[in-house]
Amino acid sequence: MSKIILASSSPRRKELLEFLTLNFKIQSADIDETPKDKETPEELVLRLSCGKANRIAKDNTSSYVIGADTVVSVDNQILGKPVDSEHVKQMLTMLSGKTHQVISGYAIVCQDKGIEVSRYFPADVVFRELTDKEIEEYSNITEPMDKAGSYAFQGVAGKFIESVTGSPTNIIGLNISELNKDLISLGLI
Repeated sequence: MSKIILASSSPRRKELLEFLTLNFKIQSADIDETPKDKETPEELVLRLSCGKANRIAKDNTSSYVIGADTVVSVDNQILGKPVDSEHVKQMLTMLSGKTHQVISGYAIVCQDKGIEVSRYFPADVVFRELTDKEIEEYSNITEPMDKAGSYAFQGVAGKFIESVTGSPTNIIGLNISELNKDLISLGLI
């Protein structure tokens, strides 16, 4: 049984975790990611991160399971993953010329040792004013379709970003600096 399991099928999170040169396996946790009524972005990201970690940990009780999630929020509205290209256009129009928050969180769970660590980290991202043409063109590519807020910081949409306050890896989906500290404190690195 693997000592560390990443409860995510995200290729971006896998790549980020590989930066820590850990041996880990991946086991995706399928949970309902629908926000609850009046749930804040911070509450949502923690609930989903813990939910993913606990879902996998129940069948892997001696492993350290890392669950993670990322939420994009603008004007106190949570922007999930788009359902189609029209939804992408709506979200990009909302983000155009504004500062929004990207909140990424993670949970580390080991049932046998009674460990559950959960944390979240905000980052501010400023989009420049986007043209209708840019929004239209971006909505017709595949990149935004599985991304919170309809964009990938490290992808084509990087050209829309004027500035960032916070960890770039947090915006990609997993705050590696903070996770590294927690894994060290748990004796896993």
